[in-house]
Amino acid sequence: MESDQSNHKNDVLLELNFVPTWARRPPGVNPYLQGGTAQASGGQGGRDFSPRHAPRRSERPSGGRREQRPRREGPASRAPQERRDFTASAPSRPSRPPREARPEADLPADIYFIPEKKRLGAVVRLIRDTGRAYPLMDLAGLFLANPENYLIKMEFRKESSGEPKNRFYQCSLCKAVYLDTDRLQNHLLQDHEDELFDTEEVELEAPNGHFVCVGRCGQSGVLVGPPNHHEFEETVRALHRARFSHMPYEDYRARIEMVHDAELIEQWKASVRKQKRYRLKGEDGEIKLTRTQAQQQFIQSKADGYFSGTTRVMIPAGSARTVGDQAVTQTMRRAWNRESKHPFTLAIALRPAFKHMGLHLFKVGEGMTFVTSVKPHPVSTAHMIDSIREVIEYLQAHPGCMRQQLVEGLCGEAQSNPEHVANVLNPLRWLAERGHVIEFFNGTLSVPSSGSKA
Repeated sequence: MESDQSNHKNDVLLELNFVPTWARRPPGVNPYLQGGTAQASGGQGGRDFSPRHAPRRSERPSGGRREQRPRREGPASRAPQERRDFTASAPSRPSRPPREARPEADLPADIYFIPEKKRLGAVVRLIRDTGRAYPLMDLAGLFLANPENYLIKMEFRKESSGEPKNRFYQCSLCKAVYLDTDRLQNHLLQDHEDELFDTEEVELEAPNGHFVCVGRCGQSGVLVGPPNHHEFEETVRALHRARFSHMPYEDYRARIEMVHDAELIEQWKASVRKQKRYRLKGEDGEIKLTRTQAQQQFIQSKADGYFSGTTRVMIPAGSARTVGDQAVTQTMRRAWNRESKHPFTLAIALRPAFKHMGLHLFKVGEGMTFVTSVKPHPVSTAHMIDSIREVIEYLQAHPGCMRQQLVEGLCGEAQSNPEHVANVLNPLRWLAERGHVIEFFNGTLSVPSSGSKA
């Protein structure tokens, strides 16, 4: 446990720190946005302090009266006729048509957020060590604040026939998810080449032939060879697959420019003399296949072992950026936005997990649900000794007070006497250990009642 805490000194989850996210650290990264950020809610009812919630112009606190701006000097303060002449001389700007909203893909899938097992265990140990009660929704918010804390489960809904219409295909190496096998195979070949093949660099003879020009990628500047070289077309396709697959191939192919430059032709000849040769991992024999040959052999003999088709996938949230299919990414993004405002599915998943690990959940009246290591147990004061009864009666009369207030209330002027203070805190400790008094996460104390139910 100590090692876990030392490795996560600034981890708000393992600190059980319920300070609002905006006051604690910069907004958390939304792992479902490519390079974007979004605030993770720190708990129930979290307020969004993003600029979109700034007061509108019509919401000024000055009683509806518009502030008078200071008059500027210069062209703006000219006489009315001068202003009309100045305006008339400026060219008119055509108005833009309203931009149509881009429709988002909507997968028929349900998404659930699940606590990561090791992080869940660390939180349970902390709750046991403190003996305090923590709000369930705020705990769920802390889990959601860091992608290391949770997993995402995606499950296709069943059709009227009783079976889901679609399937997920998940990479066994990085957990990336696609909706078809062809794109997943391309992902394996492009992103996991080092894990699939043994490679060796060899030096070959310079290409023979009469080359008057060399093709150059208009996007990256990479030389792809002369159009009359036998590997030209495959080189162009390989570069398109590796770096520009978001473009239609014909559009990309049209951007290959032919350059008539002797130096560039010689530069291309020197680059193709050194080439890689491939062999499938785990295979014996010489490393002699070209990249294209090795990829074809992998697809024919081994690709099926690196992914599975299923209607349900589990994805580590930290790997969410590797989710390759755009429809999957958009669905996850919308689910994360909903969950960050109200971590409902994470809270639902935490309830049975906490119970299974020996914790207790209780609800205060019809309000918030709390989790604690000590089951609340109301008790009658009729047959208790005076020191214990005084503590309970004071807390019943002053619900929500803290230890210092309890000591001040029962000890009065004798609170500077350690013995008198111990006579208050020792009964309190005994009552808390048995659930007769609840100490909440913020240090407030309360006596459980019959309304404190799971």
